[in-house]
Formats: sequence, structure tokens, C-alpha cells
Amino acid sequence: MPMIKKNLLRHLFPTKTPKFLYHYTNSTGMKGIIESGKIWTTKIQYLNDKSEFRLAFSYLQDEIEKEIKKGNAKKTKQELKDMLHALEGNDMLNVAVISFSEVGDQLSQWRGYTQIGDGYALGFNGQILREVMELNKDYTDSYLLPCVYTEKEQRALIRRRINLSTTEYHYAKGRYFKKNEIRSNPSFEYSSVVLAALIKSDGFKEEKEWRFIYQGDTEKGKLSAGKHSLIPYWELNLNLNKTLKKILVGPTPEPELSCEAVWDLLVQKGLTKLTQHITSSKVPYRVV
Repeated sequence: MPMIKKNLLRHLFPTKTPKFLYHYTNSTGMKGIIESGKIWTTKIQYLNDKSEFRLAFSYLQDEIEKEIKKGNAKKTKQELKDMLHALEGNDMLNVAVISFSEVGDQLSQWRGYTQIGDGYALGFNGQILREVMELNKDYTDSYLLPCVYTEKEQRALIRRRINLSTTEYHYAKGRYFKKNEIRSNPSFEYSSVVLAALIKSDGFKEEKEWRFIYQGDTEKGKLSAGKHSLIPYWELNLNLNKTLKKILVGPTPEPELSCEAVWDLLVQKGLTKLTQHITSSKVPYRVV
């Protein structure tokens, strides 16, 4: 694992991974994940919350400009100006994300990410999921990290990233080496996008969202049809036998039949151990 990844996680996100992380989806998504063993990650610029992504870059620019104006004990003005330069065009990087939640049976998430009567929450072991995803050689520069919801926390996180040493280890051509020039240093460019992907509105704080984030390879990407354009996405192997531990059927007028259908699907795909861990939502089914 490249040193920059360890440094980023150690200094910025010391948070322990939750025991369970849940992915909310509908029947089509659930069936696709179980049958393929893969999950789709979407290029972040195409998500509904792209305004938050842009807000994050305005915070980054603002905090760097503050440091230039007041002076920074750890950075020269030129280093800080190079950071500003590195932000240009970052919103076009192929940064793909997929969302999880610490909460497995939440009405607001059933309503927001599924349809009442057609919702599922796939419960993954958080630590194993992180290991499978972050250590996969196909997913370089990848992170499973919690979202940050208040402006105070968001700006503090950005300031900590700005103050990290500019001399960082990078891996290329089979060896580690150092680079000191921020302008030619992709770690700041990429990590700034990682931070942007984790900044969320305080109104969504109850969701306790985590995101798996990685830099997608254009040649390996695919395209799906969206409402207004094609949407770039990448498929990630989940290793379901290791990571998936439970399936929660969302609010529905037919909970028994829904659970039975999931049981059939798991048996067909050889995931028989999981059949003991299918449960129904405790949220009452209601259509107003």
C-alpha cells in the first residue's frame, strides 16, 4: 500500500470502521449485486449532490487563500499558490464513489434511496469490506471513509490536509520515491477530490454515510443511460462470500413473500449461509 494512502488515513481519518455498513437499493440493484457479485460506483460529478462537491472546492480555495494572506508556518506562499493551481480542473478527474450507511433500517433512507415496497439494505462487514476494497490491486488510490457534515468539521479537515507535509512518498515503476513539487504532485490533486467527495450537507447527518472512493480508469469504465446524459460508472468486485453478512427487506405489504424471494435468489447463487440472515424492516409499511 503506498505511503501516501497510509498517511492520508492516519492523519485525517482515524475513525474506526463500523461493524456493519449498509447499502440501500431497490430490487433491480439488489438482484444485480447478488447475481454478479459486483457493485456500481458512479463518477461523482454525475451524482445528485454535485452542488456539495462544488462547495467543497470553494472551501478548499478559501482556506488556502486564508493561509496565503496570514502566512503559514509550515508552507511557503509559493507552495500554497501551487496548491491553488493544483485545484484547477480537479472536478474532471475520474473519481468514482458508492455509498453505505452505518444505519440499516432508517425511514428517511428507505424513502430517499428506494421505493416503499421495493427496497433492500445489504449489510456488509465494515472492516472486511474495507480490506477487500482498499487492498484490491485493481482499485488504486482507494478509500472507505465517513462523510463530514458540519462546515466547522469540513473546514478543519481541509486545513489539516493543507498542512500535511509536501514531501510525500509515491509509488511508480516498482519503487517508492519522493516529490516536493505540489504542481507535479498528484497526491494533493487527488486527495482534494477525495475530501470533496466526503463533504455533505448537515441535513443528511442522520444517515451516517460512508463512501468508497477511488480513481477510475477511463478505459475500464462503462456507461449507463441517465435522465439527461450517459453516466460513467465502474464495476467493483465485492467478494460477497466474505463481505455480505445480512439482507434487510424494506417496508412492504408482503414481507414474508419478499424474504422468501430473497432466500431463493441466495440459494441459486450459492450463498446459502446468508439465508439465515434475511430480516424484515421494523418500519411500518405505509403509503400516503
